[in-house]
Amino acid sequence: MKSTLLQQAINIFLSRPALLFLIDGIGALLSASLLLVLHFFFQLTNGLPPTTINSLIGIAILLSAFSLTSGCLLKRDHGRYLRLIAILNGSYLLAVLIVIFYYFSRLELFLLLFFLLESLVISCLIYLECKVGNQLIRQEDRQ
Repeated sequence: MKSTLLQQAINIFLSRPALLFLIDGIGALLSASLLLVLHFFFQLTNGLPPTTINSLIGIAILLSAFSLTSGCLLKRDHGRYLRLIAILNGSYLLAVLIVIFYYFSRLELFLLLFFLLESLVISCLIYLECKVGNQLIRQEDRQ
């Protein structure tokens, strides 16, 4: 059952790769927005250096801009750009995991849960981007 749902998602994104870029971009923008809210309004990031939170917010905004721009402007080579955004998302994921590991004892429970949930979502997105990107590259190379 799971593989069927996963394959259906992959098929949808193969026929509409711009949709995957849109989901990625909106997700990164949501991550940045939630970090801003947690930082400035709820002050749940007090245990972290401001440069760490600001860096994560800035990176998420840049990733969002890249994904949304790619989704709107690309007419071809979707596969290569999906693999690139997967690598960039993997780098962001690694940064989040390092923050969790290094500042674990200082993290508020809610912030820790946010980072763990964000990591799970990003991991799934990276998987989809790699699968769809690789299949699109194979299709593009055959043409």
